[in-house]
Amino acid sequence: MHKKDHFSPSANVIWRDTHRPTLAQVMAASMISKGKQAEAAAQQWLEAKNYRLLNKNYACRLGEIDLVMLDKEILVFIEVRLRSHSHYGGAVASVDAKKQRKIIMTARHFLMCHPKYSQHICRFDVIAFGNSADPSNPIWYKDAFRL
Repeated sequence: MHKKDHFSPSANVIWRDTHRPTLAQVMAASMISKGKQAEAAAQQWLEAKNYRLLNKNYACRLGEIDLVMLDKEILVFIEVRLRSHSHYGGAVASVDAKKQRKIIMTARHFLMCHPKYSQHICRFDVIAFGNSADPSNPIWYKDAFRL
């Protein structure tokens, strides 16, 4: 690091003095870090229920799916949401029709790229955390939406 560099521990980012981050950039980096913590907490919580992780943060040009897991023979696409307040409906309401379409399209892409799972029954779940990513306190919406 140079003398005029600043380190943001929450996002593991080095900012140069000439390009100091805006408040919005710092807050966005912090939310990304908290989101990753929520995803890890959801994964651990589901693994304790004998779910098997197939893919984490599956991404394509159509979108991203936080967790792809197997629940016995059911292929589960999981969206993890974290909201620090309940404005606009909170974490679950943020998975609106547009977000659902993106997740569905991304799931179809996953199935095309992984044909061995194409005959599995598919389910879309949402795991929502309130003010913290406390793994013992998620709200689990099994089969939250359908194709």
